[in-house]
Amino acid sequence: MRLTKKELSQYRILGREIKYLEESLRRLEGQEIRSSQLTGMPRGGGISDPVGNLAAQMVDIKAQIVHRKTLSIALRGRIEHFINEIDDPEARILLRMKHIDNLNWIQIADRLGSEYDERHYIYKYNKLFKK
Repeated sequence: MRLTKKELSQYRILGREIKYLEESLRRLEGQEIRSSQLTGMPRGGGISDPVGNLAAQMVDIKAQIVHRKTLSIALRGRIEHFINEIDDPEARILLRMKHIDNLNWIQIADRLGSEYDERHYIYKYNKLFKK
């Protein structure tokens, strides 16, 4: 099984999208609904249900979060499978740090603690996809 750089980066992007949706849900949950002023007089206009509208938005966002998390779990499984098929242990660690742990190149070089700087790992990473 081969994955492209773009497919690998989708895991990180899905994670960002999930966080954004969760923040949106928290904002909606924190909203106060203004009560209508009760005067006893009829009002014109359509029927408005701010509580129902808010609840519908929250249900929709919750469904999106569940769907994105399901996609993310499936993609992570594909990424893990792809990584485990690689013979080179350093390349496996590199891919895991980059695409599962979401580290940048400097963090990867620091964590691997070798005599190489991030350019070595960028080169090695790019070489994995030129085959």
